[in-house]
Amino acid sequence: MADYQEHPSKVTTWRAGQFVVLQEAERADCTVWVAFDTDGDDASWEGLLATTGDDGKVTVQSVPYFVYDLALGDEVSTVASAEGPLVAVEPTRRSGMLTFRVVFDGGDDRWLQLMRDLEPRSCWFDVRSPRFIAIAAPSEHAQAVADYLHGREQRGELQYEAGQTK
Repeated sequence: MADYQEHPSKVTTWRAGQFVVLQEAERADCTVWVAFDTDGDDASWEGLLATTGDDGKVTVQSVPYFVYDLALGDEVSTVASAEGPLVAVEPTRRSGMLTFRVVFDGGDDRWLQLMRDLEPRSCWFDVRSPRFIAIAAPSEHAQAVADYLHGREQRGELQYEAGQTK
C-alpha cells in the first residue's frame, strides 16, 4: 500500500526575534508529489508545496523531509498523474540550497533554539513536529551548518543527516 506524506506547514525562519514565512511558500499554488522508498512494490510519496511555472515546471517551496537530492527552490519538470495530481519527473534547475534533517529525542522547544542558533546562516526550516525538522541551507553556509549539526550530534543533543546523496 502506498504511503503519502504531505507537508503540514510552510517554510519559516527566525529573524530579529520572530518567525518569518518564506514569501514564495505563501504563494504556493500546488503540491507536487515525489516518490521515495521505491525499493518495494509500493512507493512512498512526499507532497511538496510548489509554485507553478512555465511548461509544466514547478518550483519547490518546501524542504523535503524524506526525498533525497531535492531542495527548497529547485525547479522540477512534472507530469499529471492518472489521478490528476502533479508528479515530479526530474530537477531542471538547482537553487543552490542544501537539505539537512534533524531529529530530537524529546518534544520540547529545542527546535526553536536550533532556528535561533542558525539565524546567521540564512537557513529556512520546515517543522514537521518539535522532534523532526528539515533545514534548507544556502550553499555558502552549508559546511558551517553541517559542522554545527555534527558538533551537536557528537554531544548527543540531536541526530542529523544531509539530504544529498550526490
